Amino acid sequence: MERAYSQRLAEITGRSFSSSRQLLRALREARLVPRHGEIPTAADVASIVLAISADTFVAAPERVRALSAMPQTSATSLPPTAGAMLAAFLIARKNGPVLGDFDVEDGFLHVGPTSVTLECLTLTGKRACIRYGADPAGISQTTTIPLPIVAKFTSLFEIL
Repeated sequence: MERAYSQRLAEITGRSFSSSRQLLRALREARLVPRHGEIPTAADVASIVLAISADTFVAAPERVRALSAMPQTSATSLPPTAGAMLAAFLIARKNGPVLGDFDVEDGFLHVGPTSVTLECLTLTGKRACIRYGADPAGISQTTTIPLPIVAKFTSLFEIL
């Protein structure tokens, strides 16, 4: 991925440019994001979102693979795996605040070592938690990202 992606990732996450570049490099070497000159897909950007919860750059690719494959444990009409749900979220946010039966304008994405939880409102205004994977590991091991920040990752589609 190009320098522009590292710069934009640094702006979105508040990380340094160097840290963002190293994270993207680790994902690129693991073939989880496209090579230089290729445009990322929603699944590629979903991998980047999941990778920011990893403890180290070295651990990021394995964490992304594990989290992306987490099956849904809630009964909803959203995609069956965490990676597919996050890719669908990114695509939906380009067009508006609705993903399936959920208003994803406000809420949180909680990413733990063995789980991903999308916390948002239903279209009827009730709070919902859509879980993927095992039970949450506890707040100390969970990275919480506000959904408006996750929505900013859609700009990674538009750089080139």
